[in-house]
Amino acid sequence: MAMQISEKTQKQIDELVASGRYADDQTVIMAALRLLIRQEGPVAVSGDDQVAERADDKRSAHRIQEAAERYEEGGERIPTMKGYIEVLAKTGRYGDQESIIEAAIAELITYEHKLAWLKAEIDKGLQQIERGEFVEFTRERAEYLMQQAKENYKAGKPISDAVTP
Repeated sequence: MAMQISEKTQKQIDELVASGRYADDQTVIMAALRLLIRQEGPVAVSGDDQVAERADDKRSAHRIQEAAERYEEGGERIPTMKGYIEVLAKTGRYGDQESIIEAAIAELITYEHKLAWLKAEIDKGLQQIERGEFVEFTRERAEYLMQQAKENYKAGKPISDAVTP
C-alpha cells in the first residue's frame, strides 16, 4: 500500500525503527494505527457503505479494530492496514490518509515517551527497595493515604503524574 506521508513523519518513523523496538516502517505504522484505534474507542459500522460512527451503546458497537479487520471492499477483504485507515477515515475525525498516519505516529511517540518514563520510575523504585528505602503497606497506611488524597483534592492541590493513569 503506497502511502503519502510528510518528511517529518517519515523521520519519526525512521527514529522509531532505529530504536530497535520495531522491525520496519510497516510495523511502526501498524502499531501506531492500533494505538490510535484504541484511543477512538467503540464504533459501529453500518450500512452498505460501511460508515463508521462512534457508538454510545458499547454492547452493540464493534471496536474500530474489529471493524477494520472485517472491512470489505467490493466483497473482498482488504489488508488490515488499509482497513484501519479506511475505517478511521470514515469516522470523520481525520482529513485524509496522511493525517491519519500523522495522528497515529504522534500517538505512538507519546505512548513511547510515557512507557520510557514508567520504566525509569519502576527502576527508581526497585533501587529504593534494594537500599531499604520503603515503608510497609498496611491497612492503616492505605487509610492515611486516602485521607491525605481527599484533603489534597479539597485543597485543590495538583495530582502528580506518578499516580495518574
